[in-house]
Amino acid sequence: MNLNEYLKEYMINENIPILFIGAGFTKRYCKINGTSPPKWDELLRKIISSYSENKYHYELLEDEVIKLMNDEEKSIPAICYQKIAQKIEEEFKNSILRDKLLDKELQNKILSLYDKDKSISPMKIYISILFENIQLTNDPKLLEEIEELKKIANKPLIIITTNYDIFLEKEIFKEYYIYKGQELLTDSYFASIFKIHGCITQPKSIVITENDYQKMEKVQKVLNARLITFFAEHPVFFLGYSLDDLNIQEFMNNIFESFSANSEIIEKISKKFILIDWNKSENKTIVEDFTIMKAKTMPVKKIKTDNYLEIYKALNNFNINIDIKKFQFMQELFLVALTGDKEEKLDIVFASEYTGGKLPEKILVGAGYGTAFLAYDLIAHYSKILKIAKNDFPISSEDFFIKFLPIVRKGCGGTHIPIFHFFKNYNFEKELPEKSLKIIKHSLGKIIDLYKENMQNSTNMSYNTLKEILDSTLAVSKKEKFITH
Repeated sequence: MNLNEYLKEYMINENIPILFIGAGFTKRYCKINGTSPPKWDELLRKIISSYSENKYHYELLEDEVIKLMNDEEKSIPAICYQKIAQKIEEEFKNSILRDKLLDKELQNKILSLYDKDKSISPMKIYISILFENIQLTNDPKLLEEIEELKKIANKPLIIITTNYDIFLEKEIFKEYYIYKGQELLTDSYFASIFKIHGCITQPKSIVITENDYQKMEKVQKVLNARLITFFAEHPVFFLGYSLDDLNIQEFMNNIFESFSANSEIIEKISKKFILIDWNKSENKTIVEDFTIMKAKTMPVKKIKTDNYLEIYKALNNFNINIDIKKFQFMQELFLVALTGDKEEKLDIVFASEYTGGKLPEKILVGAGYGTAFLAYDLIAHYSKILKIAKNDFPISSEDFFIKFLPIVRKGCGGTHIPIFHFFKNYNFEKELPEKSLKIIKHSLGKIIDLYKENMQNSTNMSYNTLKEILDSTLAVSKKEKFITH
């Protein structure tokens, strides 16, 4: 069946999708100095050409590397690229420090940045400069695809990419937070782009050599462990990857290892993981069975096509009801209040006045719209995403009474604010602000009124069993009062 039919049958009630985006995505929509962005091996050849005029230099390095590889390593091209990149990084550094780069203007530019921080590899500075020159295509067909893709710019839960460039955040997902390098180990997930191989805005974060991948492995495992529950609950679309890509193989292997004991989850995932396999001559969007092979066999779905416009239209059919800007706001509030740093993050942000964009660094709590979500609705409505434990409110009792309640305004309407939840841990030797006292007195007054009403009802009517109350003609709210009384 085609993709639209498949989504209607298997994903109509599914959660927000996750996008996994590779180098082929940028290669499709961008140019660098008028030419297509390089693939991994093309990038390595381009780096070599900056310091060597020998057109067989890459092949000589490749021969050296392959002689030292075992049979298993030889079967995986990406491992060979990593090892070649390791050698090139050393050669590039030696060349530029010995004034041997062929382009002297480029050499001076790289060295000026290297002099500011000598812990950064000159080769990675070169890569960051190269991808700085990336430009959007002017092909009308591809621009139409980009416009369609922008329509889903607030729909993916998260985006995971191995790309170094800033095309995604600059042109499409402009409201998403960006994480790279050690920043990947964040507690914030929703509406984020995880650049797992680094970014040109931070050359040190770029992952390309064998050493880089070894260092990245630990971070990758921690990140995968944190994200793994999302992969079981959300559809995942892979764009811009070849099916034998080592990154995809590793990813699928980790997923399989995490859920191998649960065949039901593996079967569920196999229906929701869809790989878009580029085929220049194919216009259909037929969903087919496919098996990813590495250490384990992982069944997934595949679409072999060049019709990306229909892919994006299908993604736009996901019925996403979350306001991404408001959710980002609440996620920031939750994390800052939960993790502390109160002395450094005491600014108050009013959610009712928030118009979108990234929040300031110094925030603690919000009022108006924010009051309702921080105190109550965040837990009620978004616990599935953030996995918040019941009654695990993201603020201390002291902060709640001293800083939070005094700024509560009428804008929060009749939203329940769990004042009495915080009483049990509050040190009443500390004086409460006048505004907090007024709110507490008002809440106590409501409880007294409710008690009096219940008492009055109980003198006029009496029930001996729970069944008598449930079978009575009382309104539901009245029945609840009798039961609790």
